[in-house]
Amino acid sequence: MTNSGARAIAIALNPNGILAPLHRILRESLNNVALGLHAVDQYETDVLPNLPTSFFHFRIGDREEKLTDAQLEALKERYRMWMLTTAFGEFTKAVFAALREAYLLCEVATSCRGTRKSLDEVRADIESIRTKAQKLDLPTLVDGVSARLRAPLALREHVLSINKVRNCLEHRHGVVTKLDINDQANSALAVKWRRSKIFYAKDGRKIEVTIGSIVEGPATVMHKFEDATKVFKLSERIRLTVDEFNEVMFTCYLLGQDIVSKLPALPAAPAAPP
Repeated sequence: MTNSGARAIAIALNPNGILAPLHRILRESLNNVALGLHAVDQYETDVLPNLPTSFFHFRIGDREEKLTDAQLEALKERYRMWMLTTAFGEFTKAVFAALREAYLLCEVATSCRGTRKSLDEVRADIESIRTKAQKLDLPTLVDGVSARLRAPLALREHVLSINKVRNCLEHRHGVVTKLDINDQANSALAVKWRRSKIFYAKDGRKIEVTIGSIVEGPATVMHKFEDATKVFKLSERIRLTVDEFNEVMFTCYLLGQDIVSKLPALPAAPAAPP
C-alpha cells in the first residue's frame, strides 16, 4: 500500500493449510477402510445382506437365496475391491487438496516479493491463484509445486503412480489396459510407494523386524524409509495386501511432510516510504 497513513498487511505462510485437509481425508479413509474390513471379515450369514430399511428392500437382479461358501467369498472380494477403489479416489483427493494449498502458498510467497499491494489486490491475487490451481491436472500440479519449493519433491513418481492405479480402478475396474501403462519397458502398470522399515544387523545381514520377530543377541535396532514397487501386467487385476494398502496411504501422508519441509521463505515486507 502506498497512500499516506496506510497500514501494512502482514502475511504468514501457515503449513497447516496444507496438512489439515490432507490429514483429514486420510484419517477418514483409514477409519472407513478399517471398519469395512473388520465388518466384511465377520460377515458369515449365508444370505445377501439387506439395507436396514423399515420395510421395502430394493434389489437389482439378486434373488434372496442362500449363498454357497464360494459365492459368499466372491461377494466379500467385490466389496474389498469397492473399498480399494473408493480409498484410492480419496487418496488422490487428499493429495490434490495438499498440492493446491501448497501451490497457493508458494505463489503468494513469490508475488509478495518486492511488492506493495492493497488488501483488495491481495485478495484478488489469492482468488486468481486458487482458480488456476483448481484447473491443473495432477502431473502439472505436482510439477508446478515441485518447481516452486526450495528443493524438488522426493515423492513425485510415487504420487503419479498412485494416481495411475486410481484411474485404472475407477475406469477399468482394476484391470490393467494399455491406457494404464507407466512402465514401458515391461508393458505394465507399476505402483511405487515409500515404506517404513525397522531392522537390525547380524552377520552382515539386515533383518527386518515385524510383528512377532525375535531380535537375536545384542543388536542395534535401526529404522529407515525405503521404496517399494508392485507391477501389474496387461490384463492383470490390481490387488494389494492390507500392508501394501497401508504403506500407500502412508506415502500420501509423507508427501505432506515433504512439501512443508521445503516451502519457500516468505520475503520480508519492503520498507515503508518516508
